[in-house]
Amino acid sequence: MRWSAARALDGRDGQDVTAGLLACLDDTQWILREAAARALAGREGQDVTTALLACLDDPEEQLRQAAAQALDGREGEDVTAGLLARLDNPEEQVRQAAALMLARRDSPADLVLLARHNWTQSVPFEVLSAAYDLMTRHYQALPPPEQEMVRARMILLLPL
Repeated sequence: MRWSAARALDGRDGQDVTAGLLACLDDTQWILREAAARALAGREGQDVTTALLACLDDPEEQLRQAAAQALDGREGEDVTAGLLARLDNPEEQVRQAAALMLARRDSPADLVLLARHNWTQSVPFEVLSAAYDLMTRHYQALPPPEQEMVRARMILLLPL
């Protein structure tokens, strides 16, 4: 019933609707939290962004995926810091989602951040692929010292 209500709110406007969806993110049922995260995609506000970033740490994979999709395309220091913090999360899916979101934002600055990150775990192939794609698009736009650093760090990430 609550799940249906959250789904029904998707596409409706208003602060009350957003507040209701944010409240659903605290529910004990993951399917309700997932529906709320999906419905929050495209809604503005720091409270929405903060709540979606917190969902990336949820134990339920479907919710993490919904939150990542809802965050896709959002910019700002808070989003960048939130994604960087999750590159060292113990859950591989969380690390991968954060790295993919950074790589897909299509920003030279995010390329540098990914390259500078001190990777303590193996980097999934999908992340490497997105990072190399990002590098091919933005490598020439970087200053020469950053080009050297990015190239050296990306070579280190290649699986042997």
